[in-house]
Amino acid sequence: MPGVTSWCRPQREGRDMTETANTQPTSPERLVYRQRDLQELLGLSRNAIERLIAEHGLSPPIQLGPRSKGWLASEVHDWLDKRKAEREQRERPERPCA
Repeated sequence: MPGVTSWCRPQREGRDMTETANTQPTSPERLVYRQRDLQELLGLSRNAIERLIAEHGLSPPIQLGPRSKGWLASEVHDWLDKRKAEREQRERPERPCA
């Protein structure tokens, strides 16, 4: 209906995680992914993320408050870059010149 204000929470889909509510860009060093954001970013379940922390070197979350935690975006992206480099190293083993 035109002119009717919706009081629903905005959908998480399509949200740009590099901007705050007041649309001021946030530097990647200060950006924090909450649990659901990280799940969406990685496309993984909560249990799979816990397994990555335990077995594959993903940094554990930082405590933001008594009942909230989050992952520093810079640490998550560094971990992803490391995984990418490991993959590329496996795909292209160094060969001696013939």
